[in-house]
Formats: sequence, structure tokens, C-alpha cells
Amino acid sequence: MLPNSGVDSRRQRKNHRKWCSPPIPPHVFTPDSGKKHAKNGSLHPRDGGWIEFLNFIKYPPSLVFSLFMLGANLMLARTVRGDWLRTIGQVPLFFYLAHLYLYAVVGALFFREGTGLGGLYGVWVAGLVPLYFACCWYKSFKEAKPADSFWRFF
Repeated sequence: MLPNSGVDSRRQRKNHRKWCSPPIPPHVFTPDSGKKHAKNGSLHPRDGGWIEFLNFIKYPPSLVFSLFMLGANLMLARTVRGDWLRTIGQVPLFFYLAHLYLYAVVGALFFREGTGLGGLYGVWVAGLVPLYFACCWYKSFKEAKPADSFWRFF
């Protein structure tokens, strides 16, 4: 129970609901929604079929595309459980820089001619393993430093 019961708690709940919204707005799933938000709908012909709700327009910028991607990412983050996501999230700049170098080296050494989509996802998932352990190491390194250390910025 909330410490402020009665009228104040109802007002707080009402204010809280005002800021809450569904992860994916319902208008994203209407077949005509992409035409409303695109600047030039004639560049992307629409047939009105059942798969129409997946035909989002990314460029020019579409509100529907942005809201769908944001909602999908929020739902994915909500369903993914485990300490590994939190560990990576506590050292984001290190993870970003490390993943750039790791995947650049792997691509230069093993995939000079490119690869298919299956190979891309396989390398991506396999690359997350050493990145996770590198993030664990850096997190413990960072926590061992004083609060005003330069290393805490990364």
C-alpha cells in the first residue's frame, strides 16, 4: 500500500497512467499507417495485402517505423532475463568500442569475401561471448578504481 492513501494516491496513479503507454501503439498495425506518415507514399507502392503491416517506411523518417522499433526493443529488453545484459549495460562505452574492434578484426581475418545472413548472425552471437567476458573484466577493473578515477568514465 502506498504511504499516501486516499485522494493523493488516486491522483498519483492517475498522473502515472498519463505517462504510461503501450509498447507498440495500436495505429502501427493498420495497413494504411505508413502512408499517413511518409512524405512521399508514391515511392513505396502498397498492395493492401495481409503483410502490409510489416511494410514500414524508414526513409524518409516515419513515425510508425520509429515507434514499432522502439516498442519491439522495449519488449525484447523486458523478456530477456539474466545478469549478462546488466553487465554489458554497466560498461556501455567499453562494449561499444570493444565490439567495433572485435568484429572489424574477425571480418578482416575470416570474411574477406563477405558472408550470408546465417554467417552474420553466427559471428554476431559467437562474438557476444568474448565481449561479455571482456565487459565482466572491465566492470571489476572499474569498480576497483576510486570514484573520481578517469577509468570510471568508460
